[in-house]
Amino acid sequence: MANTCNYYQYEGGLFSGGEYCLVSGNKERISSDYYNRYCCRDYNMRDCPLYKKYGPYIGTSACFITTITCKILNKEDDDTVLNKLRNFRNNILQNNSDYYDILKEYDSIGPVIAFKIQTDNNKKRIAESLYNNFLTKITNLIELEEYDKAVEQYHIMTLLLINYYGLKHDYNKEVDSGYHYQDFDAKQAGHGYKPKERKKLKTE
Repeated sequence: MANTCNYYQYEGGLFSGGEYCLVSGNKERISSDYYNRYCCRDYNMRDCPLYKKYGPYIGTSACFITTITCKILNKEDDDTVLNKLRNFRNNILQNNSDYYDILKEYDSIGPVIAFKIQTDNNKKRIAESLYNNFLTKITNLIELEEYDKAVEQYHIMTLLLINYYGLKHDYNKEVDSGYHYQDFDAKQAGHGYKPKERKKLKTE
C-alpha cells in the first residue's frame, strides 16, 4: 500500500481485516473513511485528530526524538533542554546551509525513532539515558557556541538509535535519495515531520 502513514497498520485477511492507528502506543481501530482521509496517499500527520492527540510532535517542538524523550520523563513543554534545542534549530540550523543535512535527517528518521522509543517496553530507561548522556551534553555545547560539536553529538545519538532499532537499511536508502526532498525550505525543516511529497521510511 503506497505512501501510508508510519503509524498505520493493517491486520487480518482480505475480507476480515482491520485497520489500526498505533500513534498512541496502542492499537486504535480506525474506519476506512478515516484511513482514506488521513492515512494514505497525500496524508499529512499534522491534520490527523489521533496524531494531534497522541503524536510526539506538538506545536514547535525541536524534533521528534527530543520531544518524546521529554514526554516520557514528564518534562514540561518549557523544559530547558527543549527550549535550547528549539532556539538552536530556529536561530542557527535553519540559517546556515552547512546544517541543512542535519535538519533533513531530523525530519526523515526522527518520527520513526520516536515511534520506536514510544512503544519500547524499556522506554523510560532509554529516555533517561538519552536525556542525561546526550541531550544535556548537546545543550551545554550550544551554550558554549560549539555548534559543530553539538550537531555531531546529535548525529551520533541518532545513529546509535538507528542501529539499536534495526533501521540502518532504510535510513541509508533515505540518505542516498537525498532524504526525498523535492523543494527544501529551511524555515520549515527540523520539526520532525515529513513534507507531503516525501516517501515514508518504514517502521518495520
